[in-house]
Amino acid sequence: MEIFKPKNQTPPPVKSKHVPAVSTGPEELRRVQAVEDMALINSINEAANRGDSLAKIFELFTKHTIRLFAGFGATVYLLSPDKLSLDVQYFELSSNLLSMVERMLGLKLESLKIPLKPGSLYLNYLKEKTPRIITDELSIQGFLSEMAHDELEKRLTLLPAVVRSLGLVSVISVPLVVQDEAIGIIDVASKSKLSLQDLERLENIARQITLVISRKKTEDQLRWERDFNATLIESLPALFLALDGGGRIIMMNATMLKVLGYDKLDVKGKDFVSSFVSEQDRKKMGEALRTLSERKEPVVCESRVTTKDNRELVIEWYGQSAQNPDGNHNYYFVVGIDLTERKMLQEQLIMSDRLASMGELVSGVAHELNNPLTGVIGFSELLLEKDIPEDLRENVVIIHHEAQRAAEVVKNMLTFARKQSPSRQNVNLNNAIARVLSLRTYEHKVNNIRVTTSFSHDLPDIIGDAFQLQQVILNIIINAEYFMKKSGGGGDLLIKTERAGDKVIASITDNGPGISPENINKIFDPFFSTKEVGAGTGLGLSLSHGIIREHGGRIFAQSKLGEGATFIIEIPIPPSPDKKSGHAVSTAVETNAL
Repeated sequence: MEIFKPKNQTPPPVKSKHVPAVSTGPEELRRVQAVEDMALINSINEAANRGDSLAKIFELFTKHTIRLFAGFGATVYLLSPDKLSLDVQYFELSSNLLSMVERMLGLKLESLKIPLKPGSLYLNYLKEKTPRIITDELSIQGFLSEMAHDELEKRLTLLPAVVRSLGLVSVISVPLVVQDEAIGIIDVASKSKLSLQDLERLENIARQITLVISRKKTEDQLRWERDFNATLIESLPALFLALDGGGRIIMMNATMLKVLGYDKLDVKGKDFVSSFVSEQDRKKMGEALRTLSERKEPVVCESRVTTKDNRELVIEWYGQSAQNPDGNHNYYFVVGIDLTERKMLQEQLIMSDRLASMGELVSGVAHELNNPLTGVIGFSELLLEKDIPEDLRENVVIIHHEAQRAAEVVKNMLTFARKQSPSRQNVNLNNAIARVLSLRTYEHKVNNIRVTTSFSHDLPDIIGDAFQLQQVILNIIINAEYFMKKSGGGGDLLIKTERAGDKVIASITDNGPGISPENINKIFDPFFSTKEVGAGTGLGLSLSHGIIREHGGRIFAQSKLGEGATFIIEIPIPPSPDKKSGHAVSTAVETNAL
């Protein structure tokens, strides 16, 4: 541990009466010494209360202790954290003596550590915890020679000569003890013979030093724990929220602020439930907080919260209540886990499973309907070839037309339930979308629908069935056109493509009426439709879901009622030829190298 040496700093003077130059009796001398000792103790307390560092307090102690005990040096040692050495924290020696000692020993006394070897005087001294005075030269030399260790040993053997040169007569040494455990030592060296009374005086001052060290260490530990807890809370990947008894926000951690899109000043003091919890979940969240307050037991609750940019997240909360020490005020500590993406994936898995089951059913029904419909179409065509009355012909034409329409529905049903893979070729999704838009140009013009495209110029090809992918895009665009026209005529359609990692993503966004929460999980179900009767079969989106699934991708919708809808298609990019034949390439290289 580095020694704290004074840097042209002078500690504040200790206000005390000095021992008069004239001769005084023992009682008067003890009284004056007691006053001076108390003045030093008060100065140490004031420094600690000011928040001075231990280095400054040790400096104050050593400077004034030398004066009080007519010494020429004082040192403060503390036990190292690993308890293997005594580390000098601060030493005070007049500059001329310091330079002389360092010159004679050939070393700097700035980072002195005394190893606590088994059986050493210092180690025994710390174990015994007994103050002592060393007055004979041999004992002083033995005490100081323990400083010799490792590469310093030869030079420190000069210490006896140094002791004689300095005129060192006595050393008074007092252990610093906290809760019956020695944590360090203070030494005072003097050219005069120190007494038991001096030892008692230094013990009193040492007790105060010990209290200050203990207090400072406690403060440092509390400060470290506070900073550690604050850092831990701020760096948690989970959402953390502290509320007062009224449900107002005391603090949010950095993760939660980032997720919601707010700054600390934006949220502090706001009512959490009314400001951030979605309206449909406020009652449930309020009841959870009341349960925390009344039962004093943990609560788990799930609710939706609204972000600054008006997105809705699903959060699972784990709450715990706490009280002030006086027991008058409740506080709530709440940890949240963002389940939004997990919920979305779960819903998609459920939907995929439901569609797979529906596909099995639809396949069977379609095959059963196909045969009688084929008969109806065939026989109606035969009737139309015959010479029949005109009124009957009109009826047969209707029968034939409706049978064909039913057959088309059956064909779509079989396409939805198909098991075989589509034909595969390289497809550029930008080109597929452009072809669909070219087919709808007239409808967009007459219906005042403005189309904006944002195509990625370096979009890689995917492997798939171009006609099926165009069918998916067409189904989504026709749906968007229908609902935008229905909500007042005209509208805006934004189509974007981009690459995200190993996927190509296309998004189609309209500014129509949007999809209600209760319907958004049903839109890919076969025969589900919110269109008017006769405006659709309810198979378009379910067919689209099946096609994208066969391409190894996924399709899903995001919407808020009244704010339009976005359909997102993700299709994996095939691995490059190098990746597919990486092993062969590697082998060829190795062969050439040989």
